[in-house]
Amino acid sequence: MNTKQEVMENLQMVDEYMPAMFPELKKLSFVVTGGASFLLKGYTNKVTLDIDSITEMDESVLSFLESFSINNAASEVTPLSSSYTERLTKIRGGFGVLDVSVLGNEDLVASKIGRLSEDDLRDIEDTGIMEDVDFSLLTAICEEISEKIPGYGHKWNYFKNYFQLNEVA
Repeated sequence: MNTKQEVMENLQMVDEYMPAMFPELKKLSFVVTGGASFLLKGYTNKVTLDIDSITEMDESVLSFLESFSINNAASEVTPLSSSYTERLTKIRGGFGVLDVSVLGNEDLVASKIGRLSEDDLRDIEDTGIMEDVDFSLLTAICEEISEKIPGYGHKWNYFKNYFQLNEVA
């Protein structure tokens, strides 16, 4: 999936087939992270092969979603602030069953810092998301996560040096 339109088409297909597969399921809420969230937010310099979700869900629903390249593998490895839900943005797509949100910019960057691979740094750099990030909020989020997750503080410091953010503070 290389465009927001392709991600949206994928989500709309899921929304269309979901009632036939799971008639008892009236709403399916999930939060998109990773590369697909960059595209859904309008950052076009990103390519992704899947849609990562951080929402735990029933195994049968998850199996169905995986046939549309939607997974929740990120739910176990994505570091999040205790207040991330306050910054979620709903994705409008005329969905009937799906209730899709994406992480706020600062939470998305913080989640990328948690893994901090070369791909993650490139995602942040190439998309230009840092131009739209409130550095004070990002700092507060990363400091909170650093207190909960061993090693995160080192990644946060590396990230600040990589993007030369110490000068901004």
